[in-house]
Amino acid sequence: MRPKIANTLALLLILASFACLVPGLFRPALTLDISPVLPFLGKMAIYHQTRSIIGTVKNLYDTGNLLVAGLILLFSVAVPFAKGLILLYVMALKRAPFRMRLFRFVSAIGKWSMADVFVMGIFLAYLATGAATGVTAQLHEGFWFFLGYCLLSVASAQLMQVDASSAVGASSTVAVPSAS
Repeated sequence: MRPKIANTLALLLILASFACLVPGLFRPALTLDISPVLPFLGKMAIYHQTRSIIGTVKNLYDTGNLLVAGLILLFSVAVPFAKGLILLYVMALKRAPFRMRLFRFVSAIGKWSMADVFVMGIFLAYLATGAATGVTAQLHEGFWFFLGYCLLSVASAQLMQVDASSAVGASSTVAVPSAS
């Protein structure tokens, strides 16, 4: 694919990924219900919560789980926004001397794009096996928006073609590092 077409598609995918990221962070993502059936008492609702990613971070912070809140904030909020902004910057500045380094950096952090989705998938697979009787989980639109962000973001980095010759003192080859 010609670089101009590939980069135009990559730009559209970056913008679409941002359009998915914001609702992915703020819309409800997961409902967790713990309602075991107890002998003589029947089904008892112990816990029922629906949270977004940002709501989860706030709850973890409020309950003193600062490390977990910080990690989720870093990998679910800061890294996605930084990745998208850096890709836009790389596309906008054609002659920046550190353009290829930024692009390679984004490719390196892109490997973590699906980590949140993977962890939630493993959690749901655990619940689906019946290993935890009385525990159910349901995905909501926030999860699907965040998944959409991840897929669009990875696709944009894969499509993007950065000409290394535009960097000062670089060769004239086109380099497209892998984003996954």
